[in-house]
This record gives sequence, C-alpha cells and structure tokens, in this order.
Amino acid sequence: MTRLRSWTVPVGALLVASLALVAAPQARADATAEVRGTITTKEGKPLEGVVIEFTAIGMAYTPFKGKSRKDGTFVFPFLPFLGKSINWGHTYTLAGYRVRGFHVVSRAPQTAADKGAGMVFQDDTGSSDKVPPVVVKPGGNIKIDITMVTDAEFDEAQKARAAAAAAQAAAESPQPAASAVPTDPLGAARALAAAGKADEAKETLKTALATDPTADKWAELGRLQAATDDSASARMSYGKAAALDPSLKGAHLAIGKLYADDGRTDEAIAELEKERALQPADPGTLRALASLYAQAGRRDEAIQIYEALTAGADANADTLSRLAVLYREAGNTKKAEETYARIAAANPKDADQVYYRMGRAIMDQNVITDADRGRAADAFKRAIAANPKNALAHKELGYVLLGSGDLAGAKSHLKEFLSLKPDDKDAAEVRGMLKDLG
Repeated sequence: MTRLRSWTVPVGALLVASLALVAAPQARADATAEVRGTITTKEGKPLEGVVIEFTAIGMAYTPFKGKSRKDGTFVFPFLPFLGKSINWGHTYTLAGYRVRGFHVVSRAPQTAADKGAGMVFQDDTGSSDKVPPVVVKPGGNIKIDITMVTDAEFDEAQKARAAAAAAQAAAESPQPAASAVPTDPLGAARALAAAGKADEAKETLKTALATDPTADKWAELGRLQAATDDSASARMSYGKAAALDPSLKGAHLAIGKLYADDGRTDEAIAELEKERALQPADPGTLRALASLYAQAGRRDEAIQIYEALTAGADANADTLSRLAVLYREAGNTKKAEETYARIAAANPKDADQVYYRMGRAIMDQNVITDADRGRAADAFKRAIAANPKNALAHKELGYVLLGSGDLAGAKSHLKEFLSLKPDDKDAAEVRGMLKDLG
C-alpha cells in the first residue's frame, strides 16, 4: 500500500512502458509474464523506434506490437501464457538494420512477493538473426537483449563467415564418407530425434527397452518425452533410469524440474535433494534447489545455498540478486545492502537499478530510523549519479528527504520525477503533494 503522507513511502515497483500495446481480452496479470528488453548496436548505442512484434506460434491470437524508446528499452507488461506448447515468436524491424545477436532469459515466479526471480526456464544466447521463440511462464518475467547492425555490416559479416568457412574447408583434408545410421537403439533414437522425428525415436527406444532395459535408454526416453511436453511419462522414464542406476547423475534433477514446472514444489525439492546427494557441488542443481527452498518458505536453507554459490569474487549477478532479496525478506538489511553493493561493483552499467533496489530495501523495513533514511538517501543519490534519468530514484529520494525535513531537496527531486515521468500512475499524487508543500 502506498503511504505518501508518511513521507517514508515504500512504493511498489512501477512499470515504465512506452509501447502502444494491442492487449487481447483474455490476457490476465495472473496468467501472463512481463517482458522487458533493450535494443542496441554492437557498440552499445541504444536504438529508438525499432518495431517489435510478438506473435503466438501455432495459434490465432492478436499480435502484440510496440516500438523501442529513446534509450533503446521496451516493455510488454502482459504477455499471455497460452499453454505449455504455445510459445511466442518475436521480430525486430528498423529500416537499414538487421538483428545480429540476442540473449533471451525467461523465469517463472519465485514467490507472490517477488515475481520473476524464480527458476530459469529459458536462457538462449546467439550471434545470428535467428531469434528463438520466447517461453512464457505464468507470473514470470522475460528479459530480452537484442543487438542490431546495419545492413552493410550484416552483409560484410556474412561474407567474412563464408570466406572463413571456405578457407577452413580448403585447408582440411578430405573427410571420410559419412558413417551409416547408428545400429544401436540409443544412437538410432538420437539420430531420429536430431532429424526431427521425435515420435519415431521414442518408439525405437520403447522397442529396445522391452527386451533390454538400461538406465541410459530410459533417461533418453525421458528426455524426449519432456521435450514433447509429456511430463508424466518423462518423470516415469527418468524414475526407471534412476532405479536401474542409483548413481546416475541428472535423472533426479530432470524429475525435479518437471515437478516444479507442474507446481508440485515439495516433490520437486525431494528429487533435487537426491540429485544434490549425487552432485553436492553442481551449480545447476544447487540453484534450482535454492529457488525451490525460497518458494516453499524455507528461506534459511535457500540463503545457505546462495551464500555458498556467491562466495567467490566472480559470483553471478542473478544469484547475488536473489540472495539480496532473501536477506531483505529476512530483515537482514545490512547483508542485503552489502550484496547489492557487490552487484553494483561488478555491473557498473546497471548500477542505478542496483542502488535503487538497495534504497528500496532499506525503506521497506517495518521500522525506519533517521540512520536508515540517511543510508537510503545515499543509495538513491548513487542511483541518480549513475543515471540522472532514473525517475523512480528521484521520486524515492524526494520521499526520503521529506521524511528527513529537507523540503527544498525533496521538492527538487519530486519535480524532476514529474519532468521525466509526467504520465506515471503516481504523478497526480506527487503533484498534489507539491501543491500542499507550496
């Protein structure tokens, strides 16, 4: 709840969207994901006016369209979840430019209070114009970074790659003739799957399993079933693989992720704990288990894992961010601040957002002292120093300064917020506040 008149106002995170969205009537916030992205040149320069379009693959559904802002960012607040088998294609069009690289990350929600910080279900990176479809999880969020080059640069790069490939082919000795299709059932199934014949691959494995059941065949069948959204069968197949070979790594992790995908958190945790016993230091298992611990309210266990994962100097920023959120939820503001500071130091380009979240973490406490206000003000000032156009940091700093009695400073930052975001949902209240202050 927004508490404007207390002058300590921990307002919820606000949506900064400049897109003319064509929202379909069936899109609901509880069955959608938020999309945020940036579009830049290969030198990192933001591109404005890029036309973005999201289209449901294999389903008649009104496309979502918009354009990138001056700073190259874009937001689609409510991209609908249309079922496990329906993903969203997305295109980026600007006269004279072509897509040259992408990074697409899709997450499911972790908790109701921290949507979008949960398990990663998609993490695709590439340096081509073939951007993969987006996987949507209800209540989750999607981060997309697109790199574009001019048509001339794109053509030059294509020619360079072709020349390099030709030179390599000329330098290499002739290769022997391609071997025949594998005769062993596992190899044959994998070859069929690679050729896009998943159903034939599964039948090949089932036939082989009837006479020679082995853990590797069951595991491969589970992988194919999971890839075709047959999660119940996939869990059974992976379970048979683990039963035949209790030391098999990866089977319990796969089962756990399938349970998590179906919202069966307790069962997912049980499987991931079995995988952890087999692979105590496997980062993928630990990250998935920590995410589920947090989702299940087992905060201390989640913190313990995240602390171990971020002990090194090269800690992952996403993992650090999750740890900071858990510290904040546990009331350990000091450790939350220290963790946010680590993120900012390692990611100077995103420092304003990190310092903004740090300030919010301080002001979201139930009891706020003058010292807390001072630390929060410092965090918001650092956010503004890193990015003077961070409108939310100006607004929050204005609130903090009001609580500290600095009316002139507060009015200055609140006015700056209005100049940057005149149409923000809180703009009317802020204008009323400034009018009251004179």
